[in-house]
Amino acid sequence: MLLLKSIKGGLLLCLIFSLYNAGTMVVSKKMHTTSFTPRKHQPPILCYHNIYVKPPQEDQLWISVNHLEQQLKMLRDSGYSTVLPEDIYQHFTSGIPLPQKAVTITFDDGHAQHFSLVAPLLSKYGFKAVFFIPTAFIGKKYYLTEKEIRILADSGHTIGCHTYDHPSLASAKTDWNKQLDYSRQQLEKITGQQVYYFAYPYGSWTDSAISQLKARHFRAAFQLTGKPSSADALFTLKRLMISGAWTPDELMQKLKIIFPN
Repeated sequence: MLLLKSIKGGLLLCLIFSLYNAGTMVVSKKMHTTSFTPRKHQPPILCYHNIYVKPPQEDQLWISVNHLEQQLKMLRDSGYSTVLPEDIYQHFTSGIPLPQKAVTITFDDGHAQHFSLVAPLLSKYGFKAVFFIPTAFIGKKYYLTEKEIRILADSGHTIGCHTYDHPSLASAKTDWNKQLDYSRQQLEKITGQQVYYFAYPYGSWTDSAISQLKARHFRAAFQLTGKPSSADALFTLKRLMISGAWTPDELMQKLKIIFPN
C-alpha cells in the first residue's frame, strides 16, 4: 500500500513539476563580489525524493546516486554553502545575513537511501541537509529507521515534519492533531531535538494549514512550486524539484532563473 501511495503521489508531483518548469529559460551568469548579502528573501532551496544506484527512470522523483553526486560537486565547486531552516528563520526575523551563495538541500519522505546513499555524499562535500519525514512510514520497508533518523540528527542535519501519513492538507477533514502534533512528537522523541520546520505533502499549502502551523509555533514551512505568500513568506518557502535528467549546468541555469539574486 505504501508503494502504491508513493506511485500515486509521484504522478501528482510529476505533473506539478512539468507545469512549473515549462517556462524556464537560460540566463547569463552573474558575478558575485561580496561574501554576504543583507537580502531578506529566501535562498535557493532544492527538493529531492528517491535516490537509487540504478533507478527505474530518471526524473524529478527518481535520481541516480551518480547524478546526485555530480550536482553536489557542482554546487561545491561553484562556491555554494548549505544553510539550514534555522538560518533562514533567523535571516527573516533578525536580519542575520546569509552567505552570498547559500543553498538549502531538502529530501522528502524518509526513504532508506537518504541514509545509505545520501548522507555519505553530503559528508563528502561538506553539506548539511533537511530530511522531511512522514512518521507513519518509519521502520517500514524502504524507509528510514528510528536509529538512522537519530544518526542524521546527531550529524547536524535538520529533521523536519512531513505529517503522519502524507495526506493532502486541503481536506476540511484533516486531523491536525494527528498530522502535526503526533508526528512532531514522534520525531522529537526519536531525535531528542525540537522540531520547528515542516514540508507540505505534495507541496500544497492552504491558509488553514498555515494557521494550524503557526498555532503550534512552527517557524517555517516549505512548499514546492506555488507562488509564495507575500503575507506569510516563511510559511510558503519555494523549492525547486530536482531532476536526475538535468546536467549540472542545467541545474545551475534553473537555480538562477527560479531564485534570482
